[in-house]
Amino acid sequence: MQLRPLIRPLPLVYVYLAEAVNRLMLLRQLRRRMPELRVETAEDGEELIQLYQRRASEVALVLTDFQMPRKTGGQAAAALRLLGYVGQIVGITGNALSEDVACFKRMGADRVLSKPVEVPVLLQIIAAALSPAARAASP
Repeated sequence: MQLRPLIRPLPLVYVYLAEAVNRLMLLRQLRRRMPELRVETAEDGEELIQLYQRRASEVALVLTDFQMPRKTGGQAAAALRLLGYVGQIVGITGNALSEDVACFKRMGADRVLSKPVEVPVLLQIIAAALSPAARAASP
């Protein structure tokens, strides 16, 4: 799958996945397939919120696992929405039961992906979130 080059400078994409191995594999895939992407990671839901508060105007997309220490992905999503974040929040979960997906969405996630994450699907989501039209629609 070939993606068109994206405009620079790209806003940040925050990534948090609970398992370090999955996070490293996902980061490696993103950096290899979208080298112009700026990615910053958080160790837990609380740090994700703090990073957002420091760089709110640069964030275009948040990827967050549901199971995180200190704050769940749903709690982090809800906090980001309360702080005024209007960009995409993509939840990632190993438990794709319809009740869990609905809960994640109620708490602020726009979309929920099941583990293992299909990288081509994730790349399409990122490209759409970083498209000029999506960026123009964000305040």
